[in-house]
Amino acid sequence: MAQVQRFGIFSPTAGFKESMPSLLLEEAYTPETSNCQVRWGELHRAKMRSEALAVTPDALTILRYHYLKKTSGLTYLFAFTSQHAYYWDPVSGAWSLKFTCSRPVTRWSTVTYGDCLIATNGVDKVQYTDGPSALANLGGASGLAYSSDPYYLTACAFVAAFENYLLFGYTTENSTVCPHRLRWSDLAATPSGTLTIDSGDAGATDFEGADHLTGVGHKGDYLIVFKERSHHRMWLTADELVFNTAVVNRKVGTSAPDSIVNDKHGDLYYFGSDFTIRHYDLGEVSQDVDKTLKDVSDEAVKNIRGADIDEYGELWWALESDDTGGAIGSATLTGSGLDDMSSSGSYSGPDSRSYRIQIDGTGTPDTFKWSRDGGSTWAATTVSITGAIQQLEDGVCVYFAATTGHTLNDYWDFTAAAHANDTVLTLRPDRRRWNKRAMPVSAFGYYSRGGNAYTWDDLPYSSWADWDWDQWDSVEAHPGYLVDLVAAYDGKSYRAHDSARDAGADYESYFVLSSDLTGNQQLNRYKRLLAVEVFFRPVANGSATLTIKRDHEPNWQSLGSVDMDQTSDIARVRIPCDVRGRHFLLKWASAADRFFFVGAIFEFILQGQR
Repeated sequence: MAQVQRFGIFSPTAGFKESMPSLLLEEAYTPETSNCQVRWGELHRAKMRSEALAVTPDALTILRYHYLKKTSGLTYLFAFTSQHAYYWDPVSGAWSLKFTCSRPVTRWSTVTYGDCLIATNGVDKVQYTDGPSALANLGGASGLAYSSDPYYLTACAFVAAFENYLLFGYTTENSTVCPHRLRWSDLAATPSGTLTIDSGDAGATDFEGADHLTGVGHKGDYLIVFKERSHHRMWLTADELVFNTAVVNRKVGTSAPDSIVNDKHGDLYYFGSDFTIRHYDLGEVSQDVDKTLKDVSDEAVKNIRGADIDEYGELWWALESDDTGGAIGSATLTGSGLDDMSSSGSYSGPDSRSYRIQIDGTGTPDTFKWSRDGGSTWAATTVSITGAIQQLEDGVCVYFAATTGHTLNDYWDFTAAAHANDTVLTLRPDRRRWNKRAMPVSAFGYYSRGGNAYTWDDLPYSSWADWDWDQWDSVEAHPGYLVDLVAAYDGKSYRAHDSARDAGADYESYFVLSSDLTGNQQLNRYKRLLAVEVFFRPVANGSATLTIKRDHEPNWQSLGSVDMDQTSDIARVRIPCDVRGRHFLLKWASAADRFFFVGAIFEFILQGQR
């Protein structure tokens, strides 16, 4: 009679059994996970979002947060949308308007410099503020003077701070767009409405290559300057040059500047133009999630966001995995006249919009006005119909087959769907372990909760189901705790990882373990799996399901359910089965309940090669 063998996959907290071969959980689990993470060597259901701050007054997508901490210790939180900049007023518990864009924008870049917030949107003058006051033009109404003629820097794509210099990238100077230029202020310049960048150490440099500047990152004593398909190194000198530069890579850059992030050790990571997550020194580190990254559409790349989640020692990247954004709907006529207008294009704007095209003049040719908010306001009026495709904005186009013959005030409505991040990839840099979270994120940020420690009376949760701290005296309860924020696409701000529900709703979590039950020693031989014994920490009223795949079969087979409502510190449940295969994938899933998975023992009979 064939001998029954045993193989274990365990967390270190479960100890090791010398009587059977085994693997650590971290060595067996695969990136085919959703909403779970490795914690203390165990596999836990991930904590998700809970609502933190009220919706912005314009209810538009938050594109960026900025947390300003002054040398005095005072802190301020700002949020930026396609049309406005807001300050979070902790006294009123609401967002306060601090700036209105001259037209909708697709990106904001911000930096703390000289105890001030410096902000740019690529369209308006560079802005600054030293606290909760309104944003104001840095340098004045004409912009930043960079020569005594005077010539002015009137816009830039991004701002940064390096070695106590304020930097401006991809600039517009004297009405000329300079996509390769990085300009900087004098040393320790004081942000103000009269600041100039035409004296002292102030200067500029143009980076080689036809591709455009996109952003910067920090690596030790270097500033890493990214272009679309290359990146460069920049450092402070001791002579009149101020900065020197050198090419690092002429083949890989980034078009996702908000993906650039440092881990707690200062190592630099970014989403590369080759559609990989890259470590500045080591190159590609994303082989385990390669398919997910390669499926990101070209149009969605610019929306990728990165963040260092210090509490977990993880890096997070939010991206779009389903490629449903950019769609422009068909136009519908309201009126009795000629119906010859059609909508087309691929939408690239940051917010989903409702467009209205209305005839506002008849003649030779007829004219129209158009709105991006369903007719509440008008972006342009008396636009002549040309009989050719006419672009409105952000890839949205309209076409009239005839230039005359329309009826005054007839209008057409259609929608444009924005690209929206729906997945968060998480990386443990020290283990190079990847996980996934199903979470919509348009921006990452953080803020200090401040005040006193939470009491029973002011817990920020409406039900026990939402509260998912590991213990009452948790770090989350302490005053000054930095709360990781994520913005969705509803204008709301959420705590990123502190609730047993996601924005008040249940969510599924699962992970997949992979093994041939012999530590890859017998991949060519069949095993008859007789039972799986699972180990976990009990959860009141909790349950999970176990399914399995063997070799290359396409569908999961059910092994049964697991009752997690047990009494021992580490519970164990044995599930009999009869499954034959060379290699196995075991999936643990929970539709709504927390879990703390410790390990599994597989009982099997080793069989032949056929």
